[in-house]
Order: sequence, then structure tokens, then C-alpha cells
Amino acid sequence: LRDSDLTLSVNVSVQQLHDDAFITTLTHLLDRHGFAPHRLILEVVESLLVTPGVASRLNALRALGIRLALDDFGTGYSSLRYLQDFQVDEIKIDKIFVDAIKERQDAPLVRSIIALGKALELRVVAEGIESAFQQDYLVTNGVDFLQGYYLARPEPVDAFLRRLDTPSRR
Repeated sequence: LRDSDLTLSVNVSVQQLHDDAFITTLTHLLDRHGFAPHRLILEVVESLLVTPGVASRLNALRALGIRLALDDFGTGYSSLRYLQDFQVDEIKIDKIFVDAIKERQDAPLVRSIIALGKALELRVVAEGIESAFQQDYLVTNGVDFLQGYYLARPEPVDAFLRRLDTPSRR
């Protein structure tokens, strides 16, 4: 994937961010594999942002060029202040909100989260897409990226790479 434009998103725990070797190890791995830091997105949950010492680690990661995503947005200790105080590059709409998108119904919370993300110039990712209707609704309302079983199921790396070389059927 080194020569592609694909990004890699990885969930990060509070234990990892408290590990003094985490940033050094991460930097070493990026260098060893020739993976550009701007293509790595570390996903953190909102509750992690109130943990003492985490803000300085997140700032250090951003200084390396690594991007940050606020995962499961709206489900934890939600505070719009996090979006103001912590520099994140994207917000991920949790599946619980996507599940509310049903045919012949509106999903005002999803629309509002998308609008908020756009107003803050953040990438907006929706997770848990399980139907064409959800996909169409989210795309129509301006989501940047979609995740979910409707689009692809977990698979071995070799199967994923083969699928990248195959023109999309959807």
C-alpha cells in the first residue's frame, strides 16, 4: 500500500497513549515501512480526551503529521468543547446513529452531526452501513467516507488487495 493513496485508521487506547515508548515506536514503524505519517489516522474515543496527559501526546502525534479522528462521536462523554479544544481531522458517526436511518424516515441527529463536521471543516465518516438506503442517505447528506458490512466484510489482506485491483461493482 506504500504507493497508494489509501489511509490506515487504527484505534488507540489510553494505555497506548500513556506508554512513554508509544510515539517513538510508532515513528520507527512509519519510517521502517515507508508509510507517510499523514496517511495514518489514529482513532480516539471522546472519553480519552479528558484523561490527564493525553492532550500533550495527541499534540505530539499531530506534530509528526499523523491525523486524529474522534471515534464513536456522540456516544460517550460528548462535549462540543472537545472539537474546539482538541485538533482532530475527522469525526466518526457511530453505528447507533446510522441504525436510525430507515426508509421513509429522516435522521435529524445524523444530519446535524454531518453539518457540524462540515462547519468545522472536518472529514465526516459514518460507520456501520448495512443497506443501500443508508449509504444513499449519508452520501446525499455529505458524508465523506463510509464503513460497514454493506460495503465490505473483514477479510484477509490478500483478498483485500485483490479487491483493490478489481473494478467496483457498486
